[in-house]
Amino acid sequence: MVPLDRSELRTGQRVEIWNGWLIVLLLLLIFFTSACTSPGTSRGPTSNVLNAVVALTSDNIWAVGGMSSSSHFGFDTLIEHWNGQHWQTVLPDIAGELCALSAFAANDIWAVGGDGFCRSGRQSLALHWDGQHWQSLSAGLRTGQGSLLSVLALSSHNVWAVGTDERQARIEHWDGTIWSNVPQPDTDLGSALQAIAGRSANDLWAVGHTDYHALAEHWDGKTWNVVPMPEGTQDKRLLGDPDFTGLAALPGGQLWAVGEIELSSVYQATPLIERWNGTRWEVVYGSAPQNPNLHTPGSAFQAIAVVNAHDAWAVGSAGNLAEKKTNTVLVYHWDGQNWHSVKAPSFFAGSQLNSISAFAADNIWAVGSSDVTFGTGESITLIEHWDGRSWQAVPSPNPGHPAPPMGKG
Repeated sequence: MVPLDRSELRTGQRVEIWNGWLIVLLLLLIFFTSACTSPGTSRGPTSNVLNAVVALTSDNIWAVGGMSSSSHFGFDTLIEHWNGQHWQTVLPDIAGELCALSAFAANDIWAVGGDGFCRSGRQSLALHWDGQHWQSLSAGLRTGQGSLLSVLALSSHNVWAVGTDERQARIEHWDGTIWSNVPQPDTDLGSALQAIAGRSANDLWAVGHTDYHALAEHWDGKTWNVVPMPEGTQDKRLLGDPDFTGLAALPGGQLWAVGEIELSSVYQATPLIERWNGTRWEVVYGSAPQNPNLHTPGSAFQAIAVVNAHDAWAVGSAGNLAEKKTNTVLVYHWDGQNWHSVKAPSFFAGSQLNSISAFAADNIWAVGSSDVTFGTGESITLIEHWDGRSWQAVPSPNPGHPAPPMGKG
């Protein structure tokens, strides 16, 4: 009989014990990994949102936004296209959220945003469509400088974008080759430019906010200059913090600006519309948040589109916490004399519209998102269409989600 070596036995036992522990750890890893990606815990994207839309023709419409996944923090870019029959998803596989769109031509379209979220990116993002592909054209944009929130393409070599570097407003210009930062006059910390519009290369406007004030800047072809907007001392409807997120230019030189008024955490925000009449900004629709007779508390406009001087649309969201919904869509129409509310569908735990684009008076598109369940942050894309008679939801692709709602809601 061969004598048993006790040292070899102990060594073998230790190896078996370590192997056992490794197997246990491997099984635990597999268990937790599968649990995190099981259908019951929302495998894949959990939040899809569309932030901007542009209608070039009746069968060529683009919408952009972002989609988040349970597998990582932040957004991936989401781009969708309407071909006249249905919406299709285009995925350029680029991290970030797209906040705005502008088209100079069918083969010259720009989308801007940030590498994280629209309002908290570390690096600005600029994508370009050349008729065949979307590609990143962010050369010249500084790193660590926040997000771009609006873009205006005047030509292939004259594109403007505005946003924030998370400290103050910023303006960028594309000359056909590279982006460059353009000095802007407002130096207040906490400022942001959130919309840009204009009819000619030497007559552009951008709006947003500074701390406790609305912000409007004008480009005369040489420099950007701050243009005063009404304040609470001039109009009691502005007792609060005005903030503008949407802007549209009319052929005659007038402009519409839409947004909201906030007043601390005590009062709910209220929607605000101002107009540039060629000489000054004036309040057309608004009510101070502390007004006890508010019809639209907890509401804000996000965007505006103009068909003509007598036909304009503003969209956003209205608070609806009483019904355990995050919000409902807010749609107003200008008939040449007054702004009035128009019914539009909302779904699930709440819906909002972030952008609107008008191809014709009876062919208008608006995009946004609907919350799947109250309080979870999970959302799907929402696309609505105006046919001249009513607003209806149109099915849109939602990576990682079932088909979105459609119809009148």
